[in-house]
Amino acid sequence: ILRYQDRLELSCACVSRAMNVLEKLKPCLENELELVSTLHELGLVQTKLRKLDSANRNLNRALDMKRHLQSANHENVNISSTLYALARVLSLCKPAQLERSEILLLQSLELERNAVARASTYQMLARVTLRQGGVESKETAQKYLNEALRLHKSVYDNECHVNIASVRHQLGCLYAQTSCTSSS
Repeated sequence: ILRYQDRLELSCACVSRAMNVLEKLKPCLENELELVSTLHELGLVQTKLRKLDSANRNLNRALDMKRHLQSANHENVNISSTLYALARVLSLCKPAQLERSEILLLQSLELERNAVARASTYQMLARVTLRQGGVESKETAQKYLNEALRLHKSVYDNECHVNIASVRHQLGCLYAQTSCTSSS
């Protein structure tokens, strides 16, 4: 709740305290699932605070634990959200690790079934692709954005929904960038 209220320092402190408590509890599945969830949340808060090294460490730790839990056939493990969060951190790092970010986003797409989460992943892929540059980057980014738009439209009845507007904005910026480049 504190993260959603942008009370990030307090959120970070609370999540850190929860981490300390969870790490002292005896290992059991319930505690391990809670610990992984708390690590993921701590990574998200640290990303918003631009503590990218810490966010990277905590999200990688959460991802490793989730993969371990998944390999032990635990169904309540959402790896795709952590892949997405980690890809975001890598795209924000200085220097950005765009190739690794792209790989994680593609892995996230393979696992994610939620249409809104998939659309967000396609939007992030478009941003990463554009930043990587190259001859085909704008065309590929446009394909990703069109898929994000299609997914959002399949979920929302209202063309004015903020997620649809966000994709349309990115498409417009891409179009304007392409038009300016081709007319010069």
